[in-house]
Amino acid sequence: MIRTLDVTVDKATWPDPPSVPAFPSTFQDGTTNLDLNIPHLLLLIGYLTTPSHAFGTSLSEFWAWVRYLHAVSDASSLRLTRDFADLDAHQKTILSDDFGMGVPIYWLCQHLPLEPPVDGRYFMDHLAAANGAKGADSPKHGPRKAPDFVARDTSGVWHVIECKGTQTGNAYRKKQLGNPGPPPKGAIAQKRTISFPAGYTGQRLACGLVLAVEGGLTTSSLRVIDPPADEGFVVEEKDLPVAVDTLRRATASRALRLAGFGVVSSAASSLPGAILVTDVLDRAGARRLDRGLETTVRRAREQLMGRDRYQPLVTDHGEYLGREIWLDLATPLRIRGPGIRRLLLRFGVTVEFLDAIEREIKGYWRGDSTIVSRSGPAIPQWHEMLGQARIESDKYQAIMRIGSSFFGEIRLLN
Repeated sequence: MIRTLDVTVDKATWPDPPSVPAFPSTFQDGTTNLDLNIPHLLLLIGYLTTPSHAFGTSLSEFWAWVRYLHAVSDASSLRLTRDFADLDAHQKTILSDDFGMGVPIYWLCQHLPLEPPVDGRYFMDHLAAANGAKGADSPKHGPRKAPDFVARDTSGVWHVIECKGTQTGNAYRKKQLGNPGPPPKGAIAQKRTISFPAGYTGQRLACGLVLAVEGGLTTSSLRVIDPPADEGFVVEEKDLPVAVDTLRRATASRALRLAGFGVVSSAASSLPGAILVTDVLDRAGARRLDRGLETTVRRAREQLMGRDRYQPLVTDHGEYLGREIWLDLATPLRIRGPGIRRLLLRFGVTVEFLDAIEREIKGYWRGDSTIVSRSGPAIPQWHEMLGQARIESDKYQAIMRIGSSFFGEIRLLN
């Protein structure tokens, strides 16, 4: 399932040298054609929409794979089926937002060696906790909301990414991407809210996706810009160890949730913020905070002790523990070739990764957890098992690996 898409990168929006960020050598100015592997895209959307800090069950775990398989038409270019184009406004917005995240990250991962991105608000809240604040001073909506994603590449450089998606057309995308003002508007304003120290500042991207409908005259397209940025939420060099911990903890949490370890995921994502906050609270305040996490940590330990109930997954890349999901489609997919009637999903983490997570949770339970602090990093072993996201795909299959810890697969079957 390959669909084509036009991608336009506007080099004119980058600052002139020697100002940063420099226009990446892997980007090409102007319009190029992107081949989108749909299983790859759906696997990525499923990962990105899986919350890294939720408690309980999340519908996002299955949303992308079940809902959007029938959204892509059988045209050679990326187009929505007429049925999905005729959804009510609320559902269309959700679809546009999800594709508006997935397609830009898909493209970026082909041009930058990125670790899996972290939600901008989660990132800001955890760094605020490290500095003794209650949370990021940024609304959830409007021009000053947190950017969609923060990502770090394998060279240690940080990137801020704001994503937009629409089915309305180019004029509305232009409005979504905004303008520098004053005052700044749209994605231009939203991506300004996080800045990194010199030497660690990467791309500050605003990406806008227009989705076309089957039978229409227009085509789907992605536009990528990098307009000037103002200082907003400032990450100082001394905060970078906490930033790395936040990024990789969000990745670990998503991997655990996809593999079926939902309670462990919740504990992994919430522990660092709680422990970091105790650095600036009095002892009574710290005890109150510990009691609030006690139930989650206890249930996470119980889930880890019952890991033998999870399914072993043997792959070409190693052995994992997680879950295998078979989904029967109500109607076959509208694609060329044999009709697709079944979907196989497999997600797992290594036993070594679970052992390392369990050691940290046990350490917290005893009161001597190894955790990043303001004075410097004490990185648990599981951090070293994460790294760049790699996705391999063919016509009807996509496989995602993160470091040596996580394996995910989507397979379309007759």
